Formats: sequence, C-alpha cells, structure tokens
Amino acid sequence: MRRNGRLKRRDWKLRVTDIMEAMEKIDRYLAGYTRETFLGDPLTMDAVVRNISIIGEAAAWVPGAVKKRNDGVPWEKLRKLRNYLVHEYFGIDPHMVWETVTRNLPPLRPALKRALKTDIEVVKKRKKRR
Repeated sequence: MRRNGRLKRRDWKLRVTDIMEAMEKIDRYLAGYTRETFLGDPLTMDAVVRNISIIGEAAAWVPGAVKKRNDGVPWEKLRKLRNYLVHEYFGIDPHMVWETVTRNLPPLRPALKRALKTDIEVVKKRKKRR
C-alpha cells in the first residue's frame, strides 16, 4: 500500500509473520503431493513460487539488528532466492523449487518463531527534508 507515493512501512514482526504464513500456504498447496505430482502441476508450481517470492521480499524488509540477533535464519539467501525467481522466471528449475520447499524451508520454522520473540526496538532514521 502506498501513502504519499511511498510504500507504507510495516512492523518487522509483521514481515516475519508474512514469511511464516507463506510457508503455511506452501504446506497446504503441497499436502499429499509427491515430487512427481508437483512437477506435473504448473498451477501449484506457480502458487508455490509466488509464496517463495513473498518470503524473500518479507525477509528483505527485516531490520539488520533483528537479522543479527537471529542468525539462524538465512535472511540474505531468502532475499536472493526471491530475486532469482522474479528475475529469472523463464529458467526456474522445478526440481530446485521442490527441494527448497521440502528440505530447506521447514527447518526455519523454529528460528522464525524465536525471531518473533526478539525484543528489539527498531528506530528508523528519517532523512531530513530540505
């Protein structure tokens, strides 16, 4: 959402919640799927890729202080994966997507839950208006 031509700022905890909700959606989309059924279902593939993109975008907006205190989450890798999926959309490897969502994302849940308990007051620096 935009306010005065700028993106509306959201609390970082909402961003982490967005990541967890996107992971839950992926789980629902893939319930009962095997690798073969996933690879043969382009609609589900698109839905999963969309939610991986949300994960990466949300990770990019988590403040550095929070990332430092929660280094069990590969924040930068999540952001880079999002960029890859968005900018290299024509060459996405479905096998890589499957491996990512079945092997790499699930172990992040405990670290994300811990991140939500982080007590950090993030002070946003505002640029001085001239």
